[in-house]
Amino acid sequence: MKKLFTVEDAETWLQLTPQLETPEEFAQRTGRKLETAAGHLQDMAERGLIYRWKRGPIAKYATIGFMHGIWEFQLPTMDEELAAMSANYTNTRPYRETLVKATAGFLRTIPVRRSLDATRQIASFEDASEFLKKAKKIVVADCVCRKNQRLIGKGCDKPREVCFMMGSMGQ
Repeated sequence: MKKLFTVEDAETWLQLTPQLETPEEFAQRTGRKLETAAGHLQDMAERGLIYRWKRGPIAKYATIGFMHGIWEFQLPTMDEELAAMSANYTNTRPYRETLVKATAGFLRTIPVRRSLDATRQIASFEDASEFLKKAKKIVVADCVCRKNQRLIGKGCDKPREVCFMMGSMGQ
């Protein structure tokens, strides 16, 4: 994280929450000057360190996890050093344990006194097409995993420009 964050960035990140808030709300809650807070939040969002949701002139900010979030947002600036650091970090036991704990709350079945159909449903072409038609913004990006692996000398010959980001994530 030292490669991506300054001390001020880390302090700001720790004061944010996963709940979206405007710079005004953040400044008021943390006792910061609005102009300073707004500029720093904007800068951190542009560097992919926090999430920004924007509708017209209104911007809101929130923390994001390392994976799926900060790491993917480093795609434009990822270099060999960050790729090696990321690969090393994600191969550690503490990272894997933290990932399992973090996803346990929303990746589990909640019984409702009835059996559940465990079959997986894959969207039909028509359903997927309809979903894409409704998206206001669709961005195609390089696969951050494939870019990371290529930078550490473990790349493959598969196409890299294969990941979709839609809506505010694409923005």
